[in-house]
Amino acid sequence: MTYKGYAAIIQYDDPDRLFHGHLADTHDDVFFEGDSVEELEEAF
Repeated sequence: MTYKGYAAIIQYDDPDRLFHGHLADTHDDVFFEGDSVEELEEAF
């Protein structure tokens, strides 16, 4: 996934059944999560 030129690193947590991600190559911590790909896209 990309947003305004930034790439996201996405992982899936199997025990919690949750996607979570963060923006790569930024100085700020930007995290997001969702139960589905659609929720993840909205949060991103």
